[in-house]
Amino acid sequence: MRTMKPLQSLLLAVVLLTPGFFLLKPVNNDPKVKPVMPKAASSDPGMEQTGTDRVSLLDQQLDCPEDMSVQPGARRLDTRRAPSGRGRRQLAAYHGTPPTREFFVSAKETVDKIVAMEKKQPTLLPAGFRQRLLDEPRNAELRLHVARCELDDDLTRRRASYDAAMALLLGANEDDAMDLLLESTKNGSKQRYITTCRPGSKCPQDQSCDPVHRECISETKKMVIMVSATEFEMEHQLSRGLLRSVFARRNYDDNDLVWWAYTRVHRCGGAVPIMCKFSKYNRDGRTEMVHWDLRNGGG
Repeated sequence: MRTMKPLQSLLLAVVLLTPGFFLLKPVNNDPKVKPVMPKAASSDPGMEQTGTDRVSLLDQQLDCPEDMSVQPGARRLDTRRAPSGRGRRQLAAYHGTPPTREFFVSAKETVDKIVAMEKKQPTLLPAGFRQRLLDEPRNAELRLHVARCELDDDLTRRRASYDAAMALLLGANEDDAMDLLLESTKNGSKQRYITTCRPGSKCPQDQSCDPVHRECISETKKMVIMVSATEFEMEHQLSRGLLRSVFARRNYDDNDLVWWAYTRVHRCGGAVPIMCKFSKYNRDGRTEMVHWDLRNGGG
């Protein structure tokens, strides 16, 4: 029988006694659906190579239908924070606080809710894939294929993150799904920061200055920042299923799932749904990811 060497025993003891170290329960209770684990971002996301000669889905030409149109309802909801200085005194009850355990649900529950929403409103789905997705809503490889095709159209680019997220929850290849998720949440720009501007000032090529938010904005971003009420609810449900592992491990570095938290919206209290995103915030000298009411332009 092999025994543990003194040095190994010491290292194990240090790890187990380290604050914040704990074992996690699986994200879901369905053995057919894999728990989602965050992947660290690389210097060139979407082009990461493992020890094999894997080719990212972003670099592959897939067979995509000509008609990728969707009808999710009127896209009247702006998913950006209010312009600076326009915050409201009465904010959401959960504003500035970390999510509670009740916020998170299993992968299976999330998938079931999204499938039900798509069945109720089939026009959420791209026309060219609509019937296949209705027939095979839990086909992870199909979700990857759809997401890759959605990236090529500004009208469906934001939705590509929904299908990439569904693929993750359904157990698709993590590298493929994360490539698509990161590309769609960064809106093709892969820029970490927003370029501010003033009316009449110059912006980078192919961008113009938004006089209200005072930021440089591309034509693609003008499309992807707006969502319908149904898309708002879909992002809320997907956030509840995707982000549990990130918060459980307190892993708030810039991995791909954190980019979902930064750029996708969720409900955060109130009889009338209030739109929030997650934001890094320093609480008592410790960095937390907290609900942030988008009506508050500060922070």
